[in-house]
Parts: sequence; structure tokens; C-alpha cells
Amino acid sequence: MPKDLWNQVKVEADLAPGHVTIVEVRPPWNGTGDPTRRSIARLRWTNSRKEWSLYWRDRNGRFHLYDRIDAPPTCSTCSTTGTARTRPSGAEQTVRTSGSGAGIG
Repeated sequence: MPKDLWNQVKVEADLAPGHVTIVEVRPPWNGTGDPTRRSIARLRWTNSRKEWSLYWRDRNGRFHLYDRIDAPPTCSTCSTTGTARTRPSGAEQTVRTSGSGAGIG
């Protein structure tokens, strides 16, 4: 995401048993009230195969398997309990699992 939008758009992760929902958070358009939260993708854990699957969200709020990749994405540093660390754009970010919604910071 371009740096000039960092103060306008945040990406958060909502954690639940078996999946992580990636959420876009924007400030209220009129400056008052609660931020707007919109699910944009979901990672689902399949325990029998020990792998994550990536799903995209359509305009009706339904998730569909993202099948435009050659191999399923894997996350060797992720854990279903605790903290997952990623390095998007060269910067380390941590997905926190505390509270009802997790943040990326």
C-alpha cells in the first residue's frame, strides 16, 4: 500500500478457530462515528493436510477459493496458536491473537 494512504487505510486480521479473515479498515467518511470494516480475504487452515488455503471475497460477502496460483501458499512460520510473523514489503509485521479482533502492527 502506498505510504500516503497509511493514515487512511489499515489492514487487520480477525482470528477464529480454523481461519484468519483479512479486513480493510477505513476511517468514517464524514469524520464521525465508527471506522468502516470490510473483509477482503480469508485464510483457512486444513488440519488434515497441514496447509492454508486462500479465499477472496465477492461483492456479496461470500468467500471463494483463490485458484489463480500454481501451488497452495504455505506459511512455515505460522502457528494456529500464538503469533504469526510475516514480512510484507520488507517490513516485519506481527499478527496478534489477543482480543476479539487481532491487529497487524
